[in-house]
Amino acid sequence: MSNLISEHIKEGARTVILIDGANHYQACRRAGYEMDYQKLLSTFRKHTTLVRAYYFTALMDDGDRGERDPVRSLVSFLGYNGYCIVSKPSKTLTSVSGEQYTKGNVDVDMTIKAVQLAPSVDNFVLLSGDGDFCVLVNYLQDLGKRVIVISSKDTCADDLRFAADSYIDMKDLRTLLERNRNESGP
Repeated sequence: MSNLISEHIKEGARTVILIDGANHYQACRRAGYEMDYQKLLSTFRKHTTLVRAYYFTALMDDGDRGERDPVRSLVSFLGYNGYCIVSKPSKTLTSVSGEQYTKGNVDVDMTIKAVQLAPSVDNFVLLSGDGDFCVLVNYLQDLGKRVIVISSKDTCADDLRFAADSYIDMKDLRTLLERNRNESGP
């Protein structure tokens, strides 16, 4: 199964992983499993020169409510286990009908980081299905970079799948990257 990764990445190439936290979470849910993020790192380290892995997310303010954002424990775990965390506070907005909703978009953050890293990286692995990243994918390809998208066909925009140099469905990675619930970590 690890061949599935090596089929898409040139051996030894300098690679960066960019994870769109909220979008990736939905892809995992659709694929029917929780990802073991340590296995993700070790798998890519076997097949490439992994420069860095980034996890992008918006975090709710704990505030006075006494609640804890469930993403915080994952972010803490990832930060201690080899990931660079890029987070920002989510915003509570009110719709025209008066309903409150939470928004926390990290697309611009991910795009800027990819543009900053592009001169020193050969491959970008994007764990997101957000079609807004098509512009970034095309930009990186124009620079001669290879872009691999990992997502679920149920949550990945068709234009993103088609724009990427390679697409890997999350369901195909289950045996390789599924988290064993008996192991430690979120």
